[in-house]
Amino acid sequence: GLALAEWTYKTNISDHNRDKFTDTTIRFQEWRLRRMEEAKRFNLKYLSDRTRRQLSLLTMFAISKDSRINRQISQLQADMEDIYNTGHTCLRNGSCFALEPEIINIMSYSRDPDLLQEVWVEWRNKVGPNIKQHYTEFIDLLNAGALENGYADYSQYWKQELFYGTPDLDKIVDDLWANIRPLYLQLHAYVRRKLRHFYGSSVVGNDGTIPAQLLGNMWAQHWSTILDIVNAFPERSEER
Repeated sequence: GLALAEWTYKTNISDHNRDKFTDTTIRFQEWRLRRMEEAKRFNLKYLSDRTRRQLSLLTMFAISKDSRINRQISQLQADMEDIYNTGHTCLRNGSCFALEPEIINIMSYSRDPDLLQEVWVEWRNKVGPNIKQHYTEFIDLLNAGALENGYADYSQYWKQELFYGTPDLDKIVDDLWANIRPLYLQLHAYVRRKLRHFYGSSVVGNDGTIPAQLLGNMWAQHWSTILDIVNAFPERSEER
């Protein structure tokens, strides 16, 4: 099945497994298109709310009817994942590292600001330009499939699929951000001050920003690995 083909490819990246995963994805999409066309034949007004919602979700898709486009999308996605997962970053001292686990560990636990900056920059220079052209084409093809199915672009389909029945999604997001922003600004300022105290003003300046490479995560998604620097109550951690 699709899940097994994806698992096999993700855990053993090879041309054979990638082609098998792509072929399985195409077959699944073709099967899904047939099921969606069948679901469209029902008259929703005669169905219960629950069934109507299920069928509405089932018939919501942005897949092109052109199998060539779908195959191209799958191949582009596989190519980008190959670049992302197999790219090695080589530093000035001649050391080369893979993203996992070496680079992840360096970004999490190194406290050498020069090393962190070099790894952060070099990995992006290695991966970003190689993915860019694939990604641009990938988005164009996704948008083509969305337009074919009545959406302005793929993002409109994506939001409707994930947040069904939420027409004011953008406003909800804006309101949530407005509510949390004051707390975030205080947290940001606190972490910035702690990092400046640890690394010095030559590394963390006074312009109100935090160098992303200092946050303990390659994508600055979470800051838990710099708790040793930013912990407000280190003595309590030691007591535990």
